[in-house]
Amino acid sequence: MFDDLKFAWRRLRNAPGFAAAAILTLALAIGANTAIFSIADAVLFRPLPYKNADQVDVILMRNRVSGQRSTMVSFAYLEALQDNARQIGLSVSGPDGAESVPVMQATPNYLEILGVRPYRGRTFQPSDAREGGRAAMLTYESWRKRFGGREDIVGRPLVLGARTFDIVGILPPKLMLPAIFGTKPDMVTAALPPSRGEKGGTFYPIVRRDAGLTREQVQPRIDVVTQPISSRNPRTVNTGPSLEEVRSVMFPFGRPIMRWLFAASMLVLLIGCANLANMLLARSQRHERETGLRMALGASRLRVLRPLLFESAIIGLSGAVIALIVTAAAFDTLLKQVPRGAYGPAPVGVDLRVVLIALGTGLVAGLLFAVVPAWRSVRRDVQTLLQAHHAGGGRRGGRLGRPMVAAQVAIAVMLIFGAAVTARAFVRILRVPLGFDDANVVRLVVSANGLRGEALQDQYAAIFHTLAQRTDIVAVGAAGRTPFGGSAPDEGVQ
Repeated sequence: MFDDLKFAWRRLRNAPGFAAAAILTLALAIGANTAIFSIADAVLFRPLPYKNADQVDVILMRNRVSGQRSTMVSFAYLEALQDNARQIGLSVSGPDGAESVPVMQATPNYLEILGVRPYRGRTFQPSDAREGGRAAMLTYESWRKRFGGREDIVGRPLVLGARTFDIVGILPPKLMLPAIFGTKPDMVTAALPPSRGEKGGTFYPIVRRDAGLTREQVQPRIDVVTQPISSRNPRTVNTGPSLEEVRSVMFPFGRPIMRWLFAASMLVLLIGCANLANMLLARSQRHERETGLRMALGASRLRVLRPLLFESAIIGLSGAVIALIVTAAAFDTLLKQVPRGAYGPAPVGVDLRVVLIALGTGLVAGLLFAVVPAWRSVRRDVQTLLQAHHAGGGRRGGRLGRPMVAAQVAIAVMLIFGAAVTARAFVRILRVPLGFDDANVVRLVVSANGLRGEALQDQYAAIFHTLAQRTDIVAVGAAGRTPFGGSAPDEGVQ
């Protein structure tokens, strides 16, 4: 076996032009695939970092007739779900959920439902959720970036604006919380659930289904419990809470984009593999006489095949290594070309999972597309191989080579056509009239910072006054909701 590996290495070393062309061809194809997979993996494939993540859902409001979804769920619905949680088969995070970022409010059982264990310190306790409560947990990334990973931060007070928080723990690394539009909070605070009958709602409350219950089994039970609330208002009679998978909240735009990009990268990989197969086929034709001599001297077909497969494995792994090096070096630049909303809070990058996939892709591609040329070389009789010459080999290989070239051209045409259609659709989407002039319009999101009543109004007035004094601002306005900023339930359901 080791002798076969040395022989394969010597063959490649004696043909540097072929080796370089084959390795770079595969490296280009695998590099495009690896770059896209490093992002698509987190959005489409990688399991969410929760205990029994397949049982965790978010609740959105859905119109049963039109299918339109609303991102805010009324407190009235959440209270009904909590009151009937055992009957429905749900654990509900409580009628508060996520409020704002980078600081996110959550009821004490929020992290418990996700099955999240702290990296340092402890999680929230019921006593932490009191009016004006100060208990908070830092995200791992915020702890490392803002506080240098100091161990003594747990148990100490932290002043943010006009409020003081007690840091009780650090969340685990790479945790993705179902926050609004997949944004990343820096800190999670314990919140007191609102009083019974309080108006308003919350974004994306989470629930955990009982083991063995599917989303399809639980949804009808939710409809029965919440239908009386919807029927109070004619405008909401067909609307009710809907269980949705967590990824639909974290990556509301990313999954369609990633599917398209991943499909395109797979086509690029196929083209690269077809190129490699053509080169290996031509190389096998040039070495037919050598193959015939080895078989005439008593070498078995398996012994002749092994160096060819080792040679292809070396090409595949070398191409994968080069692709990984280039992708890792240029990943930040490549990431800037992908919309931030496509991958939301997902930790993306070239990690061990991506490395293994890239190496496996290179190895499989090298071996898979070497089988046909290698088997073609050894299945013929020795006399025919010994009489082979370059011109004849070219003619005999034409029956196999021409279909491969045709397939390669067909795949390339498909890729170009698909890219053109996608680009045209994307341009048309960008040109869809919004119904208002958004030129030179900037949206400023203002956090209440725990203020209410006159104190909150005074803060808004101060902000307006400051902005109005700037010479580069023509006008200032305010609104409770902004275009594409999410939607809330009708207040009539309270």
